[in-house]
Amino acid sequence: MSNEEEAHIMEVVPKLALILNQQGELLDSDFDILKVRVDDTIKSKDSLVLSRKRMVLLTNAVLVQKEEEKRKKKIEDNQQNLQKKRVRKEKSEARKGAKAAKEDKKKTVQEKEKVESDEGSEDEY
Repeated sequence: MSNEEEAHIMEVVPKLALILNQQGELLDSDFDILKVRVDDTIKSKDSLVLSRKRMVLLTNAVLVQKEEEKRKKKIEDNQQNLQKKRVRKEKSEARKGAKAAKEDKKKTVQEKEKVESDEGSEDEY
């Protein structure tokens, strides 16, 4: 690292500290805005889960709050998905039940017709 790069980094440290305090983490985009050179061969880690990011300050209240909101949203989404699955299953079972009832009714009618036709045959003898 050159002396100029080092001086620039030392100059932006207070700004980075302010960003860290406000949002709870430093993202690649923060370094880009402040023109801090980052290795171009490294993929952006901002979209990764918290445990896989480069740096985390777990005691930061903003970061803890953001992660708690993510967790709550995930739980809420899972509950909504489960409810949708239950509704689909209930509808499916209701259709199956209606179909089975219709088939039972059809069998009953056929059996009744058969019994009536058998009785008619017996009367001929």
